[in-house]
Amino acid sequence: MNLTLSSLQQERLTYWLPALTAGAVTLAAFVWMGQTPLLRAAALALAIVGVSLTLRRLGAIISMAGGLIFAFTPAYWSQAGGPPTVNPSLMILFLAVALVVAAALWRWNQNLFVAAAVGMVLFVGLYLLFGLTQRSLRLTTILSAWLLYSVVIALRQTNPRPDELPAVTLGSRHTVGILLMLMLGVLNDPLMTWFAPAVVLGLWLSRARLAWWYWAGVALVVAYGVFGVVQQYGSASWLWASAESLHRAGLFAPFLVLDGWREPIRWLYLTELIIRQFTWVGVLFSVIGAARLSRWYPTLGVTLLIAYASYGFFGLIYFGKDAEILLLPLLMIQTVWMTYSAYTVIQWLQGLLRIPRRAYGT
Repeated sequence: MNLTLSSLQQERLTYWLPALTAGAVTLAAFVWMGQTPLLRAAALALAIVGVSLTLRRLGAIISMAGGLIFAFTPAYWSQAGGPPTVNPSLMILFLAVALVVAAALWRWNQNLFVAAAVGMVLFVGLYLLFGLTQRSLRLTTILSAWLLYSVVIALRQTNPRPDELPAVTLGSRHTVGILLMLMLGVLNDPLMTWFAPAVVLGLWLSRARLAWWYWAGVALVVAYGVFGVVQQYGSASWLWASAESLHRAGLFAPFLVLDGWREPIRWLYLTELIIRQFTWVGVLFSVIGAARLSRWYPTLGVTLLIAYASYGFFGLIYFGKDAEILLLPLLMIQTVWMTYSAYTVIQWLQGLLRIPRRAYGT
């Protein structure tokens, strides 16, 4: 059997290597430093691979750094430790099946992204069908990271800058993959419905040619997710209560309070939560990164702003003590902005010092 990689496979593996390295470092840190069960640590590492891949076009070192910054935020690190919550043998079986299918598909079509996406969707599907665990936080984090990556890639490919490669049309595998990840995420935890506005906007801005049944599927997923959010997090005694009174009284429960977005105290709470993850310096960098990204890639910038605003609104009206964990998708976007800002500063310094720039995305 010939195990030699083709030049295309070697190129794709080189592209993936920084993200895989960030995932490996995360896995080792969570297992040895955080005393985390192996399967849970592997799930957390897989999400970091997705975050690093989202940043990959900024360069190998920057993408690894961005992924690891997110991995070691207090909110993400708080998932370390604890006893196993799933049957290890069952999870190993699901993972083995997914890896075999992904490897066979990669060997057949030489597209590592498609192979990985199919393997991940297969693993998630098996988990939801037979895993016997509902509302898995790790699964939500993985799907959020890879959904973000898929939307970013879609917008970068269909709306490039004039000095980049020509625009391409999204293939059906990409668009169906986005819908599948959104659907699986909402089935696992309805909170992933907050991603839906950005996904819809991203697909529209990408000018993807989508059939009516696709949009009908998106509508059904959103409807199911909204129903799940109301059922899971809605309580008549909390929904119409005074957010300011509850917050000042120190009353917290996993429910929504609709007028939370109007209260300054809730905005301060959300701001402090974000600062605890990245410090004031990181927040400042993320603001600069958001502005620069919106300037150079308007469609991508607007889509990320919509996703951030959706989860930010949830953070304002949600009164659970686990808010920072449920807001991990918001923190992912903050990491993207912060890393893009660092990339911009590096490019500016290279121009100022007249250091030759390396090829974009190396």
